[in-house]
Amino acid sequence: MKDINLMLDTDLVKFLKRKKLLNSKNEVLIKCKYCDTSVTVDQIQFMIPGDNNIIQVVCSNPICINEFLNVGRTKC
Repeated sequence: MKDINLMLDTDLVKFLKRKKLLNSKNEVLIKCKYCDTSVTVDQIQFMIPGDNNIIQVVCSNPICINEFLNVGRTKC
């Protein structure tokens, strides 16, 4: 079973600043993995660690959330 990691909003901002993913106006400098839309901190639903220490995010769009939750599943 995989570990589940949770992060509070205040910790998320600190994490994004540490990773240099926020600009001087605290705007997120990353786009949703699925719809390629720029996201705000409040719109981040999931963060996905990638290769080479790259972080990907999933926005709050229900279509993107569904895509993320169904990754790897086959349709009947």
